[in-house]
Amino acid sequence: NATIAVDDARGTPRRAETDAAPRTLRRFVASDPPPRPSVAPRAMSSLSCAVKEVAGAEFKAEVLESDVPVLVDFWATWCGPCKLISKVVEKAEAEYDAAKLKIVKIEVDPNPDLVEEFGVYGLPTVMLFKDGKAVEGSKREGAINLPKLKDHLEKFGVAQP
Repeated sequence: NATIAVDDARGTPRRAETDAAPRTLRRFVASDPPPRPSVAPRAMSSLSCAVKEVAGAEFKAEVLESDVPVLVDFWATWCGPCKLISKVVEKAEAEYDAAKLKIVKIEVDPNPDLVEEFGVYGLPTVMLFKDGKAVEGSKREGAINLPKLKDHLEKFGVAQP
């Protein structure tokens, strides 16, 4: 006859024989799981960065009417890979000359019209705009590192810093 005991040192269940010392045994019951270390939950915050966020109303002025190419980062607060690429986008904005490339972010949830208009089906998505239009083939979905982002932009005529 065997029961499940909790190893007090690690807090993990282990198999133990019933004739073991009673104080080290505790019958495992689903409603009474082994103790876990106390960890305070982390609050989910929106991405904070120096890159300008634009909403639907500002899109025309900030992106379509821009005199310089604009890299748009489509993101969402609930998107894990968006948090990764956020740091890359911030670094890119710090490195590129503002007279040669503007970088903006668009949160997808409050801007469904832009998401639909530009066919954003996966997140994160970056897309380059020039002369008031999305550059053909510049849309890229998924996380990307800074060197690959620079190479991607260079393919579409944005010189590396």
